[in-house]
Amino acid sequence: MVSSSNEDLLGALTLAFSMEKGSNEFYKRAEEKIIDKKGKEMFKKLASFEEGHMSYIQYLYTSLLDERKLFSLSEFKEMVPTEFMEGGIKIDPSIVKVEDTPFMDDIDVLNIAEDKEHKSYSFYQKLIRKSSDINAKVIFEELAKEEKKHIKYIKDLKEKIK
Repeated sequence: MVSSSNEDLLGALTLAFSMEKGSNEFYKRAEEKIIDKKGKEMFKKLASFEEGHMSYIQYLYTSLLDERKLFSLSEFKEMVPTEFMEGGIKIDPSIVKVEDTPFMDDIDVLNIAEDKEHKSYSFYQKLIRKSSDINAKVIFEELAKEEKKHIKYIKDLKEKIK
């Protein structure tokens, strides 16, 4: 039997997964639309960061399930809707779509990505403060650290492009 604090943690992990999934889709679409080869690689790497977070969150989620059915990452992706990006931002379909033009500027997309990563970091910090479950705090602290790494990575990329 799963405790109610585990149920709360499962809900928080589902939300975190949804946000990471939304960000992953954003970066994949950006990669498809950008013309510049370096830009494609940059967005591919950012998408892979989010994929890693999704895998981590799915692992944590299934570890809390006790005797309940376990899910593969692909099954979990299908179950969890892409409703939010990182930072708890409700996804506007036009943002996830990126744009129909293939002439998107790298810096513009990196500015969006950096803003999103800052919001993600703030969101995870808020979850750390609000959570009474020590395990949830540890998970959200780890995710917050990852977001800080992403912010630095994006800032470094912006400097290289300028």
